[in-house]
Amino acid sequence: MDVIYSLLSAFLTLLFLWFWKPWAGAYSGEKGKNLARKEDLDKILAEVRAVTLETEAIKAEIQTALTDRERHMKWRIEAYMEAVDAATRLNNLFGRLPNLMVPDRDIFETFPGDIGKLAKIHLIANDRTIAAVGAYQQAFNLVLIELVMARALLLLQIEHGTLDGAELANLKFTFLKRCLDAGFDTAQLTISAIVAIREEMEIPLDVGRYTRDSDEMLAHLRESTKVALQPFEKLLSDTSAVERFLAKPACHEQPVAKGE
Repeated sequence: MDVIYSLLSAFLTLLFLWFWKPWAGAYSGEKGKNLARKEDLDKILAEVRAVTLETEAIKAEIQTALTDRERHMKWRIEAYMEAVDAATRLNNLFGRLPNLMVPDRDIFETFPGDIGKLAKIHLIANDRTIAAVGAYQQAFNLVLIELVMARALLLLQIEHGTLDGAELANLKFTFLKRCLDAGFDTAQLTISAIVAIREEMEIPLDVGRYTRDSDEMLAHLRESTKVALQPFEKLLSDTSAVERFLAKPACHEQPVAKGE
């Protein structure tokens, strides 16, 4: 009997498996599909997370670049504004050098600081700006050395009394003209520097028009100065007239205040 029950149980099991086989296969297939979908979804989510992380990294990199650019631009603005002020004061030296009554220490009081502000440009500027500013610095330094030496020689001659009145007046006038010409020549070089700086700062500028207008302005100032000096030049060309002019008491005596 036990054998019969065992065979019957095995037969029912087989019948059961045969009956559920299609359903089990379908369930197993659907489960496999669901598992595959889940794996695909996990893969997609992983890819999305990777893209998101990469996007965030790119955004962070861009933000860092923008922050660096803003900081560098701020440095440039500060340095260039200081450099413009410094160049203005340096060019004013050419107007102060002819005044032999002003001591050298007063004339060159701000000179070291102004030179330093121009040198700072070499730390932050691009190649074109550095080249333009460098050309100005080179021309300025060369002509300044020449004029300082000429001024020192003129002061030495005055101190030792080696010049007569007319000769001294002519030398002073010649020195004045040299200083003025130096001022105009170096001012011409600042045009290229300003154009380079504005382009580096991405400030819109009609370069052709700006250069033309600046050239015309400097030419007009140079010509106006020349016209203004012509009467003095004409006077100094006549030695006897200079001597008579210098012989006038007003040229040698200072007004005396009442009560002194």
